[in-house]
Amino acid sequence: MLAQILFCGLAAAGALLLCWCLAAALLFPDRDTVAVVPASGDGAGLEQAARRRAWLRGAGLAEGRFVILDLGLNERGRELARRLCGDDDTMECLKEAELPGIWKMER
Repeated sequence: MLAQILFCGLAAAGALLLCWCLAAALLFPDRDTVAVVPASGDGAGLEQAARRRAWLRGAGLAEGRFVILDLGLNERGRELARRLCGDDDTMECLKEAELPGIWKMER
């Protein structure tokens, strides 16, 4: 009886691990992604987006570029974007006209 309970527990743990791995493979982005976050006005939501990206990078789930797309940021919003980008070379703030340039990959 104890062996059956132990076997069922291990089987359930294995099934849970398999489901977790499948969900991670389907839901988390590829490692080389470009995340484009549109921003306007005072940049509401930029800090939260940057924190989510930092969490994904810290967990090793996303290593791509993070682009803040300026769709009419005011001075306060541009200052926030500059502060968030800081000296992180994987983060940048672009105007809408500059967006097509990130899709061209240099080899």
